[in-house]
Amino acid sequence: MEENNSFENIKREAQKIEITPPQRSWYKLQRRLKKAESAGRRKTFNLNFIVSIAAIGLVLIASIAVLNIETRNMQNLPKGKIVEWETLDSEDVFFMDKGQIKGLYAAYAQQADPI
Repeated sequence: MEENNSFENIKREAQKIEITPPQRSWYKLQRRLKKAESAGRRKTFNLNFIVSIAAIGLVLIASIAVLNIETRNMQNLPKGKIVEWETLDSEDVFFMDKGQIKGLYAAYAQQADPI
């Protein structure tokens, strides 16, 4: 019981003791914390910013490339003018006869559905 009582006395005495650091120490600690906080934010912000700019640049380059290719292809197309007429031979008239078209359709239907 005496050991328990001495422990309680030591505990009470320890709770009474309070060490306060000098005011200058608090100032130094606060300054270090602000530096660490701002350095951490700055690195993250810079990394996110750089990645965002790089992604936007890639999208712009891809868009310009696609538009450039499409405009080149559009320049090669005839613009509403008939360049030349194609004459049909007598063999080509075969495809314009309704009776011949029905015969071709029946032939293709038989090939598609083998029994």
